[in-house]
Amino acid sequence: MNTSRSGRPTALERALDRAIAIPAAHIEERVARMRRDRPGADAVRAERCRVAPPRLSFRTHELPEEALEGLALIDLLAGREDVSSWVHEGRGLIGLGRVLVIEARGTDRIETLRAAWRAVVGAAWWRDALVRPGTGPVALGTITFSPTSQQSSVLAVPEVLVGCDDSGTWLTTVVPQAGDEAEPEHPDPGSLLTALVADARAAVDREQAGTDRDSGDSGGTTAVEAGALSEEQWCRAVCATQERMRAGQARKVVLARDVLAHPDTPLATGTVLRRLARDYPSTWVFAIDQMVGASPELLLRLRDRRLMSRVLAGTARRHAGEDALATARLASWLEGSEKNLHFVHMVYTTALVEVRPG
Repeated sequence: MNTSRSGRPTALERALDRAIAIPAAHIEERVARMRRDRPGADAVRAERCRVAPPRLSFRTHELPEEALEGLALIDLLAGREDVSSWVHEGRGLIGLGRVLVIEARGTDRIETLRAAWRAVVGAAWWRDALVRPGTGPVALGTITFSPTSQQSSVLAVPEVLVGCDDSGTWLTTVVPQAGDEAEPEHPDPGSLLTALVADARAAVDREQAGTDRDSGDSGGTTAVEAGALSEEQWCRAVCATQERMRAGQARKVVLARDVLAHPDTPLATGTVLRRLARDYPSTWVFAIDQMVGASPELLLRLRDRRLMSRVLAGTARRHAGEDALATARLASWLEGSEKNLHFVHMVYTTALVEVRPG
């Protein structure tokens, strides 16, 4: 993912001013605590980074076919904690470690991060014979929806990045550049990849052995509890939302609640990502600075001067053994839904407003 090119308040931000918020201060405090405990590079304020950018050296190497020795790209994260991910159907980017983290807050957070990243790239030295999306200098970002959020928007640069697309696989290493040194020494890509594959295979084998002992379960029991709102509070919040929509105080509301899950044994972030990719193969599986998850939606992607958007306007339950006729009926029902068509139009116009020049 690259930094946004828009410095204006986004349509999402404007929509949030009209949305209904459920208090979640304890969630922000929990995320802040995780960020304080994160390993890797200390965060640098974007304003400082723009004025005095760190000097980094990027080196991208094309990898031979079967370089991962039968492992999926996401498997390289097995058992690891300090990881990054943007993977869809086996293609994308995974990162290990962090050599740089840039933070920004407030209304201008997106433009501030963009300016800081441009300064970093301008001061960087790199070799990239492939020159395609995901090679050379890359930062992965997580941006807050609201400009008033207490959490920082972040760009993170992994120490090691492995990418895969329809044309092949590559590995990028990032090393701080000291003083006037022309090019610092980088790890040998062959030795590094061999170690990554060996570690990943051992972790996958350990996870598989644990799953087998638990008769195919997820590895034990997990305690689940309500988060900010109890069941009763949640129902009241939904009813209040309905009343406000009837009163014309909101056009669209996304209802969300936090639920806390406590596994009986610790789960590494990389292990969670592998399970998400396995159980939800059509989603984008992501992990960036403590933001971990999987989403079937993609707001915008720019590639070869073409914009693509994939959003879900509605869902319908399918059943095992369902024939083609039943599937076609569901599709027709979804396509004919007034609510779905309204939502698609809303997202479409929002995207156009955001990317239109001026």
